[in-house]
Amino acid sequence: MNELTIRATTKGDFEAVWELLESEFMTEEPLSMSASQTGAFTKEDNIADIKPATLHSIDNGFCAVAEKNGSIVGAGIVSIETKEEYFNAKFDYIIPVQLIMEELKSRMIEDIEASKIAHLQFVVVSPDHQHQGISGKMLDFLLAKCKETGVKCILGECTGLYSQGALLKRGFKCISEVRYDDFKINGKVVFPYTDPHPSLKLLVSYL
Repeated sequence: MNELTIRATTKGDFEAVWELLESEFMTEEPLSMSASQTGAFTKEDNIADIKPATLHSIDNGFCAVAEKNGSIVGAGIVSIETKEEYFNAKFDYIIPVQLIMEELKSRMIEDIEASKIAHLQFVVVSPDHQHQGISGKMLDFLLAKCKETGVKCILGECTGLYSQGALLKRGFKCISEVRYDDFKINGKVVFPYTDPHPSLKLLVSYL
């Protein structure tokens, strides 16, 4: 049997999901990858910010896992937030990410026309199972769940080309962009090691 199953997460999945995040997302995601090389923030800082939010989302059951041969090989998480919660969100330990996210939100070319938002936090797949369409299947599962909740708007801050392409393919549009080589603090580029990913984009879709 080599069957792939996409399903909602349970509390029992948390350790496997977190292992994926630690091993893949926190090392391969462009902002984390660049920061690890510059020392802008540490993996421990990343964990302190992301772990509570991940556990909260799993507790609320609005997450997906990809399971193959009894092992979790992928995960995706969406949080449901009010518009006010989204714009007031803070990264307590990861100040450079907080600053670039604030810049992204300040450059929006149009307002978000919804009082409640489905916020796509991440989709991650283990290296041995990438390029098999798994991330797309998890995205489709999460988008269907969004429709079931009655939320009218789903958005994601996409840091890399692959996540941007996946959402654009599904009808999302870009309403803000910050190029990494243009984002500077005190004249210094904050995220210099992001190749081949040129920019951070805010992508939105109305359901």
